[in-house]
Amino acid sequence: MSLLVKLLPRIAVVGALVSMVTISSWATEKILHNFVPFPEGANSASSLISDSSGNLYGTTQYGGYYSFGTVFKLTPRSGGGWTETVLYDFRGGALGSYPMAGLVMAAAGNLYGTTLEGGYLSGNCQQDDGCGTVFELTPGADDKWSYKVLHAFGVHSSDGSSPQAQLTLDAAGDLFGTTPGGTGADSLGTVFELTPGAGGRWIENVLYSFSSSLGRPSSGVIFDSTGNLYGTANGNGAGPGMVFELSPNSGGVWTENVLYAFCSKPHCADGSQPSGVIFDQAGNLYGLTLTGGTKEGYGVAFELSPSAGGGWTESVLYRFQGGKDGLGPHGGLVFDSAGDLYGNTAAGGKGSLCEYGCGTVFKLTRSSGTRWSERVLHRFLGGSDGLAPSAGLIIDGNGNLYGTTESSGAPPDFNGGGTVFELSPSSGRWTETLHNFWSSDGGGPAGGVILDGSGNLYGTTAGGGTYGFGTVFKLAPLSGGGWQRNVLYSFKSGTDGATPFAGLIFDSAGNLYGTTTYGGADSFGTAFELTPLSGGQWTEKVLYTFANGADPVAGLVFDATGNIYGTTVGGGSGGNGTVFKLTPSSGGNWVETVIYNFTGGSDGGGPRAGLTWDAKGNLYGTTFYGAAGFGVVFELSPISGGTWTESVLCSFTGGADGSQPAAGVIFDQLGNLYGTTEEGGKGTCADGRGCGVVFKLSPKSNGQWRESVIYDFPNGLNSNPVAALVFDSTGNLYGTASDSDSGICCGNVFELSPTADGGWKGTELYSFTGGKDGAYPVAAVVLDAAGNLYGTADEGGSANAGVVYEITP
Repeated sequence: MSLLVKLLPRIAVVGALVSMVTISSWATEKILHNFVPFPEGANSASSLISDSSGNLYGTTQYGGYYSFGTVFKLTPRSGGGWTETVLYDFRGGALGSYPMAGLVMAAAGNLYGTTLEGGYLSGNCQQDDGCGTVFELTPGADDKWSYKVLHAFGVHSSDGSSPQAQLTLDAAGDLFGTTPGGTGADSLGTVFELTPGAGGRWIENVLYSFSSSLGRPSSGVIFDSTGNLYGTANGNGAGPGMVFELSPNSGGVWTENVLYAFCSKPHCADGSQPSGVIFDQAGNLYGLTLTGGTKEGYGVAFELSPSAGGGWTESVLYRFQGGKDGLGPHGGLVFDSAGDLYGNTAAGGKGSLCEYGCGTVFKLTRSSGTRWSERVLHRFLGGSDGLAPSAGLIIDGNGNLYGTTESSGAPPDFNGGGTVFELSPSSGRWTETLHNFWSSDGGGPAGGVILDGSGNLYGTTAGGGTYGFGTVFKLAPLSGGGWQRNVLYSFKSGTDGATPFAGLIFDSAGNLYGTTTYGGADSFGTAFELTPLSGGQWTEKVLYTFANGADPVAGLVFDATGNIYGTTVGGGSGGNGTVFKLTPSSGGNWVETVIYNFTGGSDGGGPRAGLTWDAKGNLYGTTFYGAAGFGVVFELSPISGGTWTESVLCSFTGGADGSQPAAGVIFDQLGNLYGTTEEGGKGTCADGRGCGVVFKLSPKSNGQWRESVIYDFPNGLNSNPVAALVFDSTGNLYGTASDSDSGICCGNVFELSPTADGGWKGTELYSFTGGKDGAYPVAAVVLDAAGNLYGTADEGGSANAGVVYEITP
């Protein structure tokens, strides 16, 4: 659904005869650009691995070009920082989707991992999108990698499903792993082996299927020196979990031995829900439990030591206390060369942005005998440094720690893509540096596009960009076909502004002007200017930070002397929105004047659309509510002393005449106004408030205006127009229907042509499918000299982050 349509709460809710829509095939759509909100990947929750050159490798569960996750490589730069390369974008379907686990690297440099879904799509796991895969990435020349699915789960009834843990390689090149799901009637997960065979095929062997109430596998497996496998299982909330051993016997059979079952002590003082183990040189096992330890259940670090008689004894090394100390340790432990242990907690620490703290990185040091002391090395704040580190750490030869967080960001944009972080010890302190998985491209183009004299397109995205708060972009046509996308500016939030919903305008010098709905000193939005520099760069200047009005969601207009006019959907003396004027003054500053405060009554309230001039210097616009609650069309006329007076030209009743005009109005050559309402009319869409209309307002000799409905959107076809209209040179109107309330998908581009009898004929030029062609066009289209239409769809596309499209007759 459109970001614009979501922005405000819904407001509870006679014309000429028109013809029904004629489905037409004369128009062809072409996608000029697919917005990819997280081309680098998003939500990196997996553990990392490193190669001998110090490069880091990992996976992101989401994001990438197809939104199904990525495999990435981070290369350290000589001057500091890291360069990211996406080695593979998961495509879903049979090729796999959503890699949750980290990778393992073979001696030849091949990478192996798993995906949670995808693969064999008709499997027995009762998962519509496949039961998961094991994959291999093989490096080639110029850092090009080839991808291969080695195994798709769910092919037979004894197979596992939904692998979520890191794989293990043995000396022979076999892969070992676990699945928390099984496809047999009693299976609670499996331990499996994949062996390379003839012709590049890999053969799976299920070593063990779990059926115990002690739980499902919750980690990968590790080997001891004699070939036994060790891992953990937990009860997914139904049981406390265990540490298990699998021992090979003759004939390929493996025997399970439960080394320790948790919650054997009151209040689970020994811990509950383990998440993986590691060995020390003496053969002891170490791990973490997510819960247990104290009565509050904040988790423990534990040791399992083998006894002479064959049993194992558990010792709790540390019980987490919650608060700044951390809670919910997860992802396992790692040793340094001195025998100290390191790990992280998914919550606790500091970070007011997270209800229970945003997580920690901690160190455990043996103080004397069996006693260990804890030190918190880093407390995540939940902003750009990340939150919820839930995967294990790795350590390099210099003692630096590396890990990942599931997400990052600042309000209102949590889940900002995750981070890879490095913690470096220096003089007793630990310093964090990181790589953010932000969107460099943008997403959610809600404001439409404009053309310059060279045929370049310019527009905004409400989200994405380097900092996740939206972008201004340019699309330039290439001589050989196609379009080159360039992000001119990425908003940073704060005083800089955030979330530009509206489109842009040019001045005569080629500068761009627009608004951000949020951000600014008081978080009520900004008006900004972008000025081109030599070398293709652009610089931003905030012209005004809103304080009187609030949340401008519409674009701007100039007058003949260079003043700027616009609307805010909120704020003003009554909190119902404003019309404002920005006047340039000395020193490059701009001064704001509120020329009208809406009351929310008969004069209207909540203007979502921009303004239109007539030849006499009057302004025209719409409000989304007011009058009877269904919106108005208004005129503002300047009077002496710099003040303005408002006249309501039309008050919508919510019936056949329309309701909730979300877009502005345009003039024809005879002085008539045309616009759209999102609801009302004779159609009966899913919400029962009507499917919207196209209306015409004609001036009468007595100064009044007469409304007529020239098009009524019917039930069952694309509906709910929220964007303004545009005329071509022969008097035809073009617009978009968003389908915001129809209960169907996914909007269209339409044409209205005047007929000889004074009516209008409606033609659907293109209907969006919601796939790669886009979905929910909420912005107006623009016409070029050849009659091609250009616009944006807020969703859909290859990554469901919106598209820029061209409709060609």
